[in-house]
Amino acid sequence: MTSADRATTGRAEIVQTLTHQADGVGTAVKTVVINLPDGSLMAMGTTEFSDFVSDTGRPNDTTEKIAIIGGQGAYLGASGEIDIVVLPKFQSSWAVRVTLA
Repeated sequence: MTSADRATTGRAEIVQTLTHQADGVGTAVKTVVINLPDGSLMAMGTTEFSDFVSDTGRPNDTTEKIAIIGGQGAYLGASGEIDIVVLPKFQSSWAVRVTLA
């Protein structure tokens, strides 16, 4: 992951698990761990896809919203939301809003 000024800030680990598929549309649960130098953030949400592997079958919504459900280290007790803007060629832009307890 990089910041707006392109500095490396951490790494995102993403797992999507297909939980439902019907009429050519699949729903997946997205689990995200963002590893940062001073801790980690955990987030979850759902995504609807028309195709999981094709660049043209990206999520049906061009902006996904997932909830920050916790953290560790400096982010212990974190909450908030992540907006993921889906870009071509499996790229994305993330806006992360964090509230610390």
